Amino acid sequence: MLKAEEFARAAVPKGLALLVLTGEESFLRDEAFERYRKATDAAAEVVTVSGVGDGKTFDLAGFLDELRTRDLFGGTKLIRLVPADDVVAEHGKVLMQFFESGEAVHPCVIEGDALVGKSSKDGPKIGFLGYVERGGGLIVKCGPVYDTVFAGKGPAWSSPLTHWVRDRAEKHGKKLAAQDAYLLHRLVGTSLRELDSELAKLALAVGKKSDINSDDIERLAMNGRMAGLFQLADVIVNGQLSPALEEVERLYERGFEDQAGKVVRESTSITMTLLGTITSRLRKIGLALEVLASGGSFEEAAAAVRQPPFAYDRLRQDVEFFRRRGDLPVLIRGLRRIERSAKSGGPDPRLLLERWLVRAFGAIGAEKGTLPWRR
Repeated sequence: MLKAEEFARAAVPKGLALLVLTGEESFLRDEAFERYRKATDAAAEVVTVSGVGDGKTFDLAGFLDELRTRDLFGGTKLIRLVPADDVVAEHGKVLMQFFESGEAVHPCVIEGDALVGKSSKDGPKIGFLGYVERGGGLIVKCGPVYDTVFAGKGPAWSSPLTHWVRDRAEKHGKKLAAQDAYLLHRLVGTSLRELDSELAKLALAVGKKSDINSDDIERLAMNGRMAGLFQLADVIVNGQLSPALEEVERLYERGFEDQAGKVVRESTSITMTLLGTITSRLRKIGLALEVLASGGSFEEAAAAVRQPPFAYDRLRQDVEFFRRRGDLPVLIRGLRRIERSAKSGGPDPRLLLERWLVRAFGAIGAEKGTLPWRR
């Protein structure tokens, strides 16, 4: 049994006549199917058989006849059974006997959400799926790509999903930094199909430019639906506490439109998305500060964070503000704690975010840029 990413890199075995795709990530299943189709016979007619009978009994005999009947005109077919979870559960023994008999004359892909249990690492040993691997077939596991770092070690942008986004950007002919890839999936979500769609639109929008950066994402992703979130991030990063709290309250009351045009009002989803936009801004400022601290000019710092000339004034203001504060790593660590708490079902993430805002920017009448709880 191979994972989807392993199958994507490995050569498709010659003569492979039976492929099982299992896992809830349909985008990876579709990708694996297309790779197999092209490697087997790109000109073959794809015959899709539904494993759901729409209230009727699945036509097992008809499915087997499709596999054993040659085309009258000598053409080739590729039979795809999807979803196959119920079919395999109910008719696994018959399927095993059929494929063992050698009656199938067409290659076959059997596909479902949970054909192999999540705990299975080396593949099934018994039943039809056990036969698949013993009989020269192949099982490919297409599970979710997680947006969390393994064992909590490493930066947030080192998760498997961030790596997937970067690799996918390369397929669209563009480079994407890890932090920018992290920003994109924080905004779009974990659906690979939706992420790929956004990457395709971004790649087209940036034209001949070789990379996609956070400015492109903020300006172009989701057709501007989330512009309000970016504006709110600006207000927060600029240390404007009262306007920020007012905008946060409005955001949680109204929600925002996601990439599908659906209004998101769930507190944790809003918080996680807002955390992504704020953290992205702070990381950009932090990188600019590092360039300046090493003796670089402001123009070199702006180039390092890919800030366009028309936005130099905004970056200069932010850099000066946080250089005076000197606490940028502390603020970012605070945002990460909120993120971990939200993912683990801790206290209300909205409350945690508002507390973070008050602690970071809250001393009424105090000089802007100080940390009141550090005095």
